[in-house]
This record gives sequence, structure tokens and C-alpha cells, in this order.
Amino acid sequence: MEYIISVIHKTRTHKGIALGVSPRGSLAFLRTVQAYTAIKGLQYVTPEFIRTIAPHVLAHRLILRTGFQKDTASRDIIQDILSEVPVPTEDFSGR
Repeated sequence: MEYIISVIHKTRTHKGIALGVSPRGSLAFLRTVQAYTAIKGLQYVTPEFIRTIAPHVLAHRLILRTGFQKDTASRDIIQDILSEVPVPTEDFSGR
């Protein structure tokens, strides 16, 4: 959940985006990732699934600063955001 929140927050603070993903868009993203997980037959969401779905669900929800909307530019920005936000991992160092 924190990974999804971090990705969404980054869309709201990215310098190339005038208007990031809305709260309603955030919920749609969460539900889409959950549905994708269910289709895959799992009961848990992985960061891989989030990274797979993000460009498809979030790209059209952005308003870019450049003054024109191109789907490829939005997808590139989403890919940049995904590369900047650290992927959560399990920490076994305390064991």
C-alpha cells in the first residue's frame, strides 16, 4: 500500500506534471492492481504487478506542464517515476 501511495504522491510533485493523479484515480489504480492480482490467481499484490499496471492506468490521468498531452510522454514520465520510487523489499537483517 505504501508503494502505491509513494508512486501517486510522486505524480503530484513531479516537475513535468501540472496535475497529478487524483484521489479517485488512486482508488482506480488500487482496484485495477487488485483485479490483476486476482486474475493471476494470487491473493496478494506484488511491486511487479504495480509496475506493470501503472503506465496503463495512470498515464491518461496526468496533465503535463508542456501544454500538450501525448500518451507516450505521459507513459515515459510514469516510467521515470517508477524508476525513482524505491521498490519495497522484505528486510531480513534483524533475523
